[in-house]
Amino acid sequence: MCKKGRYARAKEILIEMLTIGPGPDTTTHNTLPVGSCRKDNSSEAEEIFGVMLCRGVVPDLVSFSSLIAVFSRNKYLDQALVYFGDMKKSGLVLENVIHTILINGFCKNCNMLEALKKRDEMLE
Repeated sequence: MCKKGRYARAKEILIEMLTIGPGPDTTTHNTLPVGSCRKDNSSEAEEIFGVMLCRGVVPDLVSFSSLIAVFSRNKYLDQALVYFGDMKKSGLVLENVIHTILINGFCKNCNMLEALKKRDEMLE
């Protein structure tokens, strides 16, 4: 639904699922943060991620990469790095795409030193 520009309807369905139970899984929850990221709505993506965690739903690569991307694009690299750190702690495999998202964010913010540091990390 989010891909078709029907984000509001997707959110209604998620809320309905949360109300009547059984709760949605990681895949269902990921739909909304991805949609929020496409709208560059970092606060909403973070809110949905918080709901996901409160309900005991375990975030996956898509969950974290969505948040890292939206915060990187909106120049909140400190917050993107927090989620990057959380992702590392969770034991998920850090794929090159995650590093590339951060590298892009640092480049767009004229912070080449950090961009190169992330590149080196990625190559290790």
